[in-house]
Amino acid sequence: MTTSTTVPQSRLARLLHASLLVTPLLFFSIAVYLGTLPSAPTPDAPGVLRWAGLGVGSILVAVAALLRNTVPPRLAGEPEDAWWKANLPRAIMLWALAETVGVAGAALSLVAGDPLGALPLVAGSTLLLLHLSPARLARA
Repeated sequence: MTTSTTVPQSRLARLLHASLLVTPLLFFSIAVYLGTLPSAPTPDAPGVLRWAGLGVGSILVAVAALLRNTVPPRLAGEPEDAWWKANLPRAIMLWALAETVGVAGAALSLVAGDPLGALPLVAGSTLLLLHLSPARLARA
């Protein structure tokens, strides 16, 4: 006989958030390493790519900041798992937007061959994900 176990929603939220937080950092590390290889291509226009990446990243961060208000605060006395069950899709949407900024920064680093130009995107993504942590979102 098998028993079914369910993962609490709050634990699932923390696990998803941690994985989305680590992904851009891992991709950026790989992109920087690949950019140091002797066979790495040298781009023709790294400046244009840098500004385009910063522009797209800024727009995604602004959208995530605007959508932050779609996650209502947890009411006093409301069980945390019940709150997460209702709001986990919205939180995942916010986290995915923030992660996209970092992954785009990592891709930009690899394509442009300019890790310092992509660093603001990866750092901004990391800071935004830390700001949108499960503990802060579920704070009563």
